Amino acid sequence: MSDSNKIQYYKQFTEDFLKENNLMESPKKNMHCIDPAHEDVHPSAHFYEDKNIVKCFGCGKTFDIYDALGFQYGLKSFKDQLAKAEELYGP
Repeated sequence: MSDSNKIQYYKQFTEDFLKENNLMESPKKNMHCIDPAHEDVHPSAHFYEDKNIVKCFGCGKTFDIYDALGFQYGLKSFKDQLAKAEELYGP
């Protein structure tokens, strides 16, 4: 699988990752921002199933599985985030 296909493939696991890590209760409800730098008192983020992204209306940022992995595991580089996605969700 090419790198670009691999990158796209793992984005489909965004919802699973958010649920598994108790970051999202339901895709139909707003959630707290997943960026630890944003102290989100009231749920101001929404998960968009069709794009596999989280959009925070409080801080204005958009996140995907790679950002979530980075926040959850302290991974700074995209290469490390991609490797973690492979570890969690297979080849």
